[in-house]
Amino acid sequence: MQSSLFYWHLLNTIKGLGSQSMLGLVRHFPDPQQAIEAPPAILLQLGLTASVVNKIKTCAKPNSNDDPLDKASRSWDAMLEQNITPIIFGSEDYPARLAMIDDAPAMLYAKGKLAVLNEPQIAIVGSRNASHEALAIAQAFAKDLAASGITITSGMALGVDGRAHCGAIGGGGDTCAVLGTGV
Repeated sequence: MQSSLFYWHLLNTIKGLGSQSMLGLVRHFPDPQQAIEAPPAILLQLGLTASVVNKIKTCAKPNSNDDPLDKASRSWDAMLEQNITPIIFGSEDYPARLAMIDDAPAMLYAKGKLAVLNEPQIAIVGSRNASHEALAIAQAFAKDLAASGITITSGMALGVDGRAHCGAIGGGGDTCAVLGTGV
């Protein structure tokens, strides 16, 4: 038997179920099985399209054509093998400050020291093609902030993002990389 996090992950992989709709399901249903088993009329009232409702109704049933349950199982197993932790909105591991924004993601996939998600942090982001001076400033700024206990958050792109992470590590601090899309 899979965990409830697996079924939230399964729902999160449904094409057409956007971030806000997924968040609506998480807020409305305490358990993902309730969302999967909910009458279509309830799901439609939550603002989901008929197409997405149909996908939800069939997602947990194995079938031979483009089996969403099998795909979710394979990606789930791969995540666990890579020590990636799924975090659902409302759980104790979900970052408190992120939960306060209106369009918070319903699910996060994290790897590493989860505590940094709730530590004081600042985001440093910028161009992939930044000047040498901008790169040096980003790295120095991140290093000084990290040395004072601030976690540095940035993307994973080359350029300013990468230099911010290098600076945080050079300052002996923590760094948190945020991907805007799945990998």
